[in-house]
Amino acid sequence: MTAKKDNLRKILHEHSRWIFSHGKAGNRADVKNWKLDNFDLENEDLPFAKLRFVSLRGANVSGINFRQADLLQGSFVGAYLLEAGFEGANLSGSDFSFSKCMRANFTNANLEIANFEGANLKETNFI
Repeated sequence: MTAKKDNLRKILHEHSRWIFSHGKAGNRADVKNWKLDNFDLENEDLPFAKLRFVSLRGANVSGINFRQADLLQGSFVGAYLLEAGFEGANLSGSDFSFSKCMRANFTNANLEIANFEGANLKETNFI
């Protein structure tokens, strides 16, 4: 499913309300099979989001907070991920090939079967 910008902005707003209210208001971002190719999501705050099978090919997600998010089998091919935070995220089966992951943080992330072929991993944290 291709996401429309208005729908995405509404989901991001509701997720932000959910985070700041500790789950008492808003809604957790929970989408599946969305195509967000070439979207600009720079510096968005999406901890604990469920974005399974989402395509972010060529997207700008630098500075994004995906801490403990469920990004099962996400496609980040050619994405710009400068200083992106994936701490504790589920990235099993995700494809980061040819992405720019400089200074990204993958601490304690599930990277089982993840693909980083041709990715720029300069100063990336995989502890």
